[in-house]
Amino acid sequence: MNKVLLIIQREYLTRVRKKSFIIMIFVVPLLILVMGIVVKMVADSSDKLSSLQTVNVIDKSGDFANRFHDANNVKFTYALTDLKSSKQLLKDSEGISILYIPVNYTQKDSVQIFSKRRPLYPCLKKLKSR
Repeated sequence: MNKVLLIIQREYLTRVRKKSFIIMIFVVPLLILVMGIVVKMVADSSDKLSSLQTVNVIDKSGDFANRFHDANNVKFTYALTDLKSSKQLLKDSEGISILYIPVNYTQKDSVQIFSKRRPLYPCLKKLKSR
């Protein structure tokens, strides 16, 4: 038993005296700290990048009145104008999108989304779950 303790002590001391062990003692915690800071910076910048987007809903069917609920960065308004004038408004402004729902919305590819920015599919998934 005494010889085993001596062998363990010797092996431990030879490993601890290596340059790589001493460097890793300081580098690994530093890398963990840097990665935590980078993750926090990315999370903060993603919140700033996602500004408020207004979605004008043109519901010709009338079935979706007050079905869309505002999310963190998305506000739904119900437009009383036609699609052509709403598209002109879309060209003039940056943070507006148009969701057009025709009377025959059950047909394939009849619902249309017009936007200059990212797609609004996550917001539409919320509607399906309700």
